Amino acid sequence: MSSLLNSNRNKHADVKPKRSAHISDLDKKLNQSSKKNKLKKVEYNSTLSIGNHAKNKLQAMVLIGDAKNQKEGFDIALDAYYESLPKDKKSMFKIFYNSLEQRDAEKFHGKK
Repeated sequence: MSSLLNSNRNKHADVKPKRSAHISDLDKKLNQSSKKNKLKKVEYNSTLSIGNHAKNKLQAMVLIGDAKNQKEGFDIALDAYYESLPKDKKSMFKIFYNSLEQRDAEKFHGKK
């Protein structure tokens, strides 16, 4: 019985895939498809409940002059978060963000 199990063990030791893919390939593909299906970006207000500590931090940004208002302070904080990400996570972030933006545009404009 063991001879049957081992008979093909080394026969295909050098098996390799015909093609390999990397996250950058997916990023390129998504960029190409988003250029084809480019819908005008939409912006609308949504509701986000935050705790008083986060709200106070945003207001402190306004008071020291780093942001015009709390909404801008939130955007500044998100930009700083994005810039601190390692390269691989930035790619994943972009993929998810663009996908969500596309979904919003399709919802607003109707799927084409």
